[in-house]
Amino acid sequence: KLVINFLSVATKNIETAESPYHYVVFNNGVYNLETGEFQPYPANVILTSKLNIDYMPLDRISADVEVMDKFLDKLSGGNPEVKKFLIFLLGISCCRANVPKLLYVLKGGNSLECITAKSVFLGLFPAILGDSFSSYSLEELADKNSTSLLYSKSCNISDVSFKPDKMNFSNFRRVISGNTRTVKTDYGTLMFAPYTTMIFDVENMSDIEDTILKLSKNFKIIPLTDFDIEDDFDVNVLYKNENLLYLTLKALDVVKEFVSSKKFTTPAVIEEATLEYISNYNSVVGYCKDYPVEEVYSKELYFTQYEAWCKANNADKVCYSEFGKGLDIMKYKPDRKSYNNKKYHYYFNSKFN
Repeated sequence: KLVINFLSVATKNIETAESPYHYVVFNNGVYNLETGEFQPYPANVILTSKLNIDYMPLDRISADVEVMDKFLDKLSGGNPEVKKFLIFLLGISCCRANVPKLLYVLKGGNSLECITAKSVFLGLFPAILGDSFSSYSLEELADKNSTSLLYSKSCNISDVSFKPDKMNFSNFRRVISGNTRTVKTDYGTLMFAPYTTMIFDVENMSDIEDTILKLSKNFKIIPLTDFDIEDDFDVNVLYKNENLLYLTLKALDVVKEFVSSKKFTTPAVIEEATLEYISNYNSVVGYCKDYPVEEVYSKELYFTQYEAWCKANNADKVCYSEFGKGLDIMKYKPDRKSYNNKKYHYYFNSKFN
């Protein structure tokens, strides 16, 4: 049996022997992301997730290519880099690997009066992933043992419309990192490495306040263009099987490109949105945005000026060690040099060598 059902085998301690993530499982067989080959279920491959669509070569699919591309173009605000990033997000959610190890926050309007583009995009994930998709809340995932809920899930989308009362950041960070977990369940002890791509659905970042700030550099905020989908698109067309397969194969190509190059470049607009959120709740980042280190700056002087900036802006001040951690987000690194038998301690902007 291709997909291991945990409930049927969890009568004792289990350690899953997962095959490499480049095997992507469709209803009718397995696609090898590295070779581009498709074959019936191989007996020597153990997989714990499966897509909800049938595979067919790209050149045999009668997809509405222009419609799908137009939808993604508009959703990404006409930014080709953001469009590619969204396609990558869909592709990595089809694989049993969260690379790079990030939480993705999709920011955009939600409405009870119309169907928004963001809701349609997010709806693509369960349509393609089927049982490999989940939508557990932050509260449900707060407990360490609740990680078992993510077993066999390649993507989880949490609706985060307010700051949660309960969230285990250390546990959440381990899930994102994909470290092997040992969790207790009603059926025994399960040992597995989470491969779930974690996505937050957020309307306004102010609604969740500083919820994800403790995840440090492990998240990216993706701003989406808001529009009423029914003004321009037929939702039924976007969810046609041929179009879902077309998007999936295009997305897997983007993942393959990333894996081959081992380079992951975040679009500038996403970096800016992420930094803006951090600066609103992190006084160090807010200060750095106002007074950036262009090349080098005295450590003592930079911290003294930070203290004055916090007082002038009624911002919460952090200690010297936490100040250094905040600078790491900005890629400001500490160093020291000796000159005339005197040591000089300073920060330098690593973006400029």
